[in-house]
Amino acid sequence: MELAQNLEAIAPSEQMRTRFRFRGDESLPLNEAMRMMGRMQQMDGLEEQFQEARRLDNIEAIDSEKVKDLLAMMNISRSSNSRN
Repeated sequence: MELAQNLEAIAPSEQMRTRFRFRGDESLPLNEAMRMMGRMQQMDGLEEQFQEARRLDNIEAIDSEKVKDLLAMMNISRSSNSRN
C-alpha cells in the first residue's frame, strides 16, 4: 500500500495520463514532463475561467495574476529553449 502511494506521489495519476497524451521523438526527463503537465493543468484552469467569464459575461471572473504568472512561465521556458 505504501509503495502504491509513493508511486502515485511521483508518477502521473491515471486521470492525468489519459488527459494529456504525449507523443514525439524527443525524450523528456520525468521532472520536466511533470512540470509540463502542471503547466497544462494551469492552462486548463485558465481556460475554464475564460469560459466561465464568457458565460457570465463577466471579465472579473478571470484571475489576472494567474494569467500573468502562466505567461511569464511560458516566456521563461521559451527563452531557455532558444538558448539550447
